[in-house]
Amino acid sequence: MTTSPPPPPPSLKILKAHSPTLTKLLKARPAPIRETALISAATSRTKPIKPAAGDCCGSSCDPCVMELFAQELKVWKECVLLREVVGTEEGDDGDVKEEEEEEVGKLENCKVPGAFEW
Repeated sequence: MTTSPPPPPPSLKILKAHSPTLTKLLKARPAPIRETALISAATSRTKPIKPAAGDCCGSSCDPCVMELFAQELKVWKECVLLREVVGTEEGDDGDVKEEEEEEVGKLENCKVPGAFEW
């Protein structure tokens, strides 16, 4: 049983058309790693993971991890219809769920460069 390769991610132009928040945030010229995080949130099938309560230090950092999460969540919600259209065009047959579970397991075990474990 062969599975088809995952669909290519939508172009940045298409993502910006579906997400005014993404357009606004990218106009501010964020750091490359932040730009990558926003684009991956827009194309991801899984909802961004909320930071743990202890991740926010409460010292009014700019930007706060909770603000970054809120931005990614908003971009993810705005691009839901785009992901649904791309998924139905490819003719998903149910095998995607197993692949998603494997990817989520890999992502949970990976570490972000420069991240601290408190």
